[in-house]
Amino acid sequence: MAGWKTLVLVKNRLIKIAAKDTAFIDSIRGQRAYDNFVKPKAQWLSEYQNMIKDVKMKKGEPYTEYRVIFNKGVTYRGQPLEEYTFSFIPESSGGENVLKFASTATVPTIMPNFKTRTMEYWGEMEKRGAGYDSKNKTVTCYFW
Repeated sequence: MAGWKTLVLVKNRLIKIAAKDTAFIDSIRGQRAYDNFVKPKAQWLSEYQNMIKDVKMKKGEPYTEYRVIFNKGVTYRGQPLEEYTFSFIPESSGGENVLKFASTATVPTIMPNFKTRTMEYWGEMEKRGAGYDSKNKTVTCYFW
């Protein structure tokens, strides 16, 4: 995925929660034929169950979205993290990942950790990376 790998510190434990195809996403996202759903909490990997308050799924255009809402105490690089949203375009490789920080977070201090990469997309070379929305306190990474 262009732009990042996500690491979350929960009570001094470093847990990898997002890279291309992680156990975190696979433990939450269920699939049947052409349908997606949120797996029951009992099926999530045990190391993640206590840090997640809820997971909501929304099917829309163009993305199917899973919104992971964290319990208090979850951070990314020392900044309080409220939500992690992973979205994808069904039957495509396109999607986006979004980190939503608490209002008290100082997100600009961690932006140097995000890298921009040049990637081919439909025969064109494009720069892809993370974008910061200061109003919503979100960092978004698009991929395909």
